[in-house]
Amino acid sequence: MWKQLKNQPEGQIISQQLQSAGWDEAAINGYLKNVVRRSKNFATSKQNVAHYYKETFAIGSPSYLALYRASRLSAREKITLVLHQLEAEIDAYHFMHLLSETYYLDENLPPHASFYAYFRRDVWWAFSTKDGLNNDELGDKVHLFRTYIDRQNISYIRTNFQGATDYEKLLAYSKGCHITFDYTTNARYHNRTLEPFDYPRNMKIQLPKRKTCLWGPNDARMSEFIVRISTGAFVSQWDVFRQTNGRYDSHPDHYSVQELGAVANTESFNYGLSYGANFDVLPWNHSHEYLDVLYPINPDIRRKALRYWKSPVALKEEGTYLDIVKKQHDPYLWQKIPKEQRQTTYQAYCRYCQKKKIQSGFGKYHSKKGL
Repeated sequence: MWKQLKNQPEGQIISQQLQSAGWDEAAINGYLKNVVRRSKNFATSKQNVAHYYKETFAIGSPSYLALYRASRLSAREKITLVLHQLEAEIDAYHFMHLLSETYYLDENLPPHASFYAYFRRDVWWAFSTKDGLNNDELGDKVHLFRTYIDRQNISYIRTNFQGATDYEKLLAYSKGCHITFDYTTNARYHNRTLEPFDYPRNMKIQLPKRKTCLWGPNDARMSEFIVRISTGAFVSQWDVFRQTNGRYDSHPDHYSVQELGAVANTESFNYGLSYGANFDVLPWNHSHEYLDVLYPINPDIRRKALRYWKSPVALKEEGTYLDIVKKQHDPYLWQKIPKEQRQTTYQAYCRYCQKKKIQSGFGKYHSKKGL
């Protein structure tokens, strides 16, 4: 039926428009098949071809995903097309802006969206060497693009779910969408401080906890949220950045050092597979290191933030940092500790973990000590 649709005037017009947008023949055929599948009969297919065409401007939407998945463009060509459609441009302060007035990230994209998983897989394929994203300008843009995925994730949770705090909304999303969370990856680089480190202020949550399907690309722990343990609020650079004339103000001197704390400790979408306490990452898989750790140059505003806000040294490296959140209930138990007692409680928790040679989170320590 989709071949019939392609030969109809409606299908021919849309096919030409999609071709002009940069899509290949296979992608266009995939889009038409998607229209037929989502329509009830041939008549409605002809009506819906234009309706669904509007979705092709919303990157990640069902129509866009149909194009992206069916396309036989190379991984690098598809990534390039996405960033070209968004009119991604890096400014003098190495901050990337998405300037398109036509294309945009679909506001209905959840943090576990299939599009992210497919885009992530293409990043793996396009940048498969140990050089990671450091090869060229495209890799630079791919690195900076992850922050816009973070922005969409935060907006999606805050807009679509109810809760007294960002964390409560995140838990509502987990329950409503049946998405499991991973609390086990280290949050040390999201606990940077201006003053000498005393105890963790922030926790890290990645999702989905493990790959959610056998047939699709690996989506394990791709989206990430940083949460203030004491308040349940997201810690994000997007709550700091201001807009001027339709662009974000990227001048580092326009932000106070205190404001830069959120920039230093912000979330970061993962193109690679992080480890944590999971057993679904092979020992030789260095994708997280190559794609997320050894990344290209950061925007000037983040580089300035990291000059002031320093990460603590891990306890196992003769430092003082140890995660206190490893499970969903850990932050609630920590919140019960009076503020003036938190430093001494944390130090006792560290001694306990060192003695027992475990790191199971504050909840288990809390129950063992009867706090």
